[in-house]
Amino acid sequence: MENKTMTQNSYVMLNNDISIIRKYEARLFDGRKKATCAFPNCNNECYPNDGSMRIITPSHKRGITICNYHVDFVGSYSHENDDFLGKITDDGITVSCELETSENTTISRAVLSCDFECYPSDDGSLDGCEPIEWKTPVYNSKQGFTKLLGTFEGMLDKNYIEMDDSCGSHLHTGLSDNSIDFRFIFDTMDEYYQAFKGVYEYLENMDSYHMIQYFGRDFVPYACYVLPLDNDRYGLFNKENGNIREVYHNADLYGTGSYDCNVHRLAFNFQHSYSMEFRLAKFASAKQYRKIAIVCMNMVIALRDYHNKAVTYSHLKPFNVTTLEGLNNYFVALFKENFPY
Repeated sequence: MENKTMTQNSYVMLNNDISIIRKYEARLFDGRKKATCAFPNCNNECYPNDGSMRIITPSHKRGITICNYHVDFVGSYSHENDDFLGKITDDGITVSCELETSENTTISRAVLSCDFECYPSDDGSLDGCEPIEWKTPVYNSKQGFTKLLGTFEGMLDKNYIEMDDSCGSHLHTGLSDNSIDFRFIFDTMDEYYQAFKGVYEYLENMDSYHMIQYFGRDFVPYACYVLPLDNDRYGLFNKENGNIREVYHNADLYGTGSYDCNVHRLAFNFQHSYSMEFRLAKFASAKQYRKIAIVCMNMVIALRDYHNKAVTYSHLKPFNVTTLEGLNNYFVALFKENFPY
């Protein structure tokens, strides 16, 4: 079933106004007095000419000081940014992302860390001279997330940050109350495939031009689609390298039993307890990424209804999303409406 008024009836929306800010300033700290480092959870004292930096940002027009330790700080890949920001909204949906970058500057470090509380972590899969995976806070407030996207676009435009072909921008959408463990929404690969087979088929048949226009890139080894194989098996695929890994029928997706660690490569990943991760996305612009976020947040509302076996919004009732077939039909309609080709 295809909903021809999906845009009007979709519940989750984001602020339409995106402010793109491109003006920043950075210089060595040469003040007459000491200052306290503005990096989150750091109270180091900064002194003139000790390698600390003074940064002018939109949120700190008089400047902030970053200590010499955090000017070039990159933390552990395993660190999770579990800070929640903003007031919980009626829909109870959260959004966060991992913004992978190949090059960074003192300005990008200060703005993303201090203005937006993003955590800079390493990632061995990234190329570049100063690669950082920026882990954003978890936003209850969609307006706060929209502001971050506008700032990120502005810094890309001014080359304060760079993204090469090794970079992605994995999007996480979840629930403010953490009432559902996303790892256990589906019990088997069979159930997972029944819910997502229509979307994967739709994306598999999309040409590369539209894939890049909508999602910033085509399928890659770290963001695959799944297809059934013979003998009740499933294979992970992308459009460049063919079969990446086989995941067996009724394999446990979530870390116990016959667990295949490579199922995290699925474009829609359910190996985090707190979110659905959409790994295909790569940031190209604030408007492009915001649209992906809107679609994924609406998917999470449907997944919550499927888990709770109760439909909460009128636009979901024609699909009966409490069933796997209904989820599949809704997801296909959502993608056809928002990403046509």
